[in-house]
Amino acid sequence: MLSVVYGSPSMARIFNPAVSLPSKRCKPALHQCQFRKPPVVAEPSYNLAVGTVALGASLLALPGSGLADFPGGLITLIGVFFAVQTSRIRFLFDETAFELLLNGTGEDLESSGENIVVGGANRWEYSSFVNWTFFPSLEFPILVYFKETQTPEEQWNEGPGQLDKVGGGQVHFFPALVNCQQLAEEFERRGCAEFEGQQDEEQ
Repeated sequence: MLSVVYGSPSMARIFNPAVSLPSKRCKPALHQCQFRKPPVVAEPSYNLAVGTVALGASLLALPGSGLADFPGGLITLIGVFFAVQTSRIRFLFDETAFELLLNGTGEDLESSGENIVVGGANRWEYSSFVNWTFFPSLEFPILVYFKETQTPEEQWNEGPGQLDKVGGGQVHFFPALVNCQQLAEEFERRGCAEFEGQQDEEQ
């Protein structure tokens, strides 16, 4: 069996012409470079922002005593906030993790800082996912939900974690400010786990 090779390309070709040497673009120890999934930045979606502003404006336009002015104005402001956030935040799928980033200068992306609920980076390994879904549905998404076990267990009950104790893990929610169809495809493509019962319901 040939055990020399990569240190001496000429010897490899002499004793085994079929040997294909690794590309210089890949490290020799990584022979599966061609199977790596390229990084993907999920496309932003203004659907939620536009829908929220439209709902608020509709309430403001109602004739009557003005009782709808406060909720209408509040909902409109929330919609404007969603629009601003849609322009600012980006969700990155890299080789190993899902990460929340901020739009930087030009095409650059910047760190989003620490998680406001449990601290630590807004970056979660795919292998730590235990569930994900969309509320009320993928066809009409308002909230994106996922659950992971990367956060230390003693923090799982902080924030929204106390609302969902099934299967263990830290719960995360965020407004559907991205292309959720693309998000679902990437979650599946990257091997992010779902609860079995939930998969059956979706099918």
